[in-house]
Amino acid sequence: MPRITNIEVAQKNLPVRIVLLALAIVIAIGAFAYGFTKLLGADPGWTIIEATSTELNCSEDFILNYNLGAGEASATAESKALKVLYSQMAVDAYRIFYNDYESDDLHNIRYLNEHINQAITVDPALHKALSEIVNAGNRNIYLAPVYAQYMQLLVCETDLEAGQYDPQRQPETKAYITEVAKFASDPAMINLEILEGDQVRLNVSAEYLSFAESNEMEYFLDFSWMRNAFIADYFAEKLIENNFTNGYVASFDGYTRNLCAANMLFSLNVFHRVGQDVRIPATMNYRGGCSVVMLRDFPVGEDDRWCYYAFEDGRIANLLIDPADGEEKSAVSSMICYAQNESCSQILLAMAPVFIADAMDTAKVNDKMNQGIYTVYADGSAVYTNDPLLDISIYETFAYTKLPIK
Repeated sequence: MPRITNIEVAQKNLPVRIVLLALAIVIAIGAFAYGFTKLLGADPGWTIIEATSTELNCSEDFILNYNLGAGEASATAESKALKVLYSQMAVDAYRIFYNDYESDDLHNIRYLNEHINQAITVDPALHKALSEIVNAGNRNIYLAPVYAQYMQLLVCETDLEAGQYDPQRQPETKAYITEVAKFASDPAMINLEILEGDQVRLNVSAEYLSFAESNEMEYFLDFSWMRNAFIADYFAEKLIENNFTNGYVASFDGYTRNLCAANMLFSLNVFHRVGQDVRIPATMNYRGGCSVVMLRDFPVGEDDRWCYYAFEDGRIANLLIDPADGEEKSAVSSMICYAQNESCSQILLAMAPVFIADAMDTAKVNDKMNQGIYTVYADGSAVYTNDPLLDISIYETFAYTKLPIK
């Protein structure tokens, strides 16, 4: 480090001293302003946008990745606006779609659960989501009591503890879930009635209400594992409304909305579980705006901790339950479905009955191509797809073969 020498300024040179002091102040202010601008500014390019709200929100379940500066506004301006918008979206989505949030002012999913057999005006986003579910004929949302039972299992730390809540190990639990499934799958017992003006009526029979009371059931409806598909769409719609279309939003559990209409390349791993071994036999590459749904019966990261429980004997408990009988099912271990013109929720509602099944029905899979929904999955020693134009890179490690779905 160079030695610093003190330089005396004579009294007769006082004006010079003042000029030097003023100059030093100007330089210091300029340096501070530059540093502050760099701190608040944003560089162009792909950036993870963080939600800054201190209120309860669902941003931890998602990644919003955006190509700052690709539009007309500067990267800094886009970053600031996106943080504000994303923070508010994450708070609002939590309040609308989670049973955890209670408010008399917001008619959300919890409010609907608490006002049985009444016509309720709900939030427009919730009305839209419930309308999609009813139109698709999906009954999973009525499995709220089953999901509540499973959550006691999924949060366990040991097999001994988990076994107390496992329906495959506890006959009483199994009988309860089977009974709930009978109610959930019967429109005469429970049914959503979609009305005009954002109104919804949750109709529950006297028989089911009596059963619910005797079993201390808290909720009749729960999006559960399907929730993030609807939230991803909610985020995407809000971003598009505000002219933010140069990025994507993705949830940890497999729901992605690519907003980039440009011919940009994206990649996604194809997973395959063989026993307790989870492999990545291939990568699928796709371009442009696209909605992607990945369904799987196993965890791939720490974020999945509350969605699965892996027993030491190899069984993986999960929430992929058939409303018809209350049984966990998956036709294959993992399946990727995607479409250019369908939302995540539309893809999910179309493909969930195909995935939550005892075996893969390839005829149903290929029938969904009429909706523009394509599928990729690994089974045996092959990676199957019904999209002849899809670019799939097969890794040599496991020697899989690419085959068409027939």
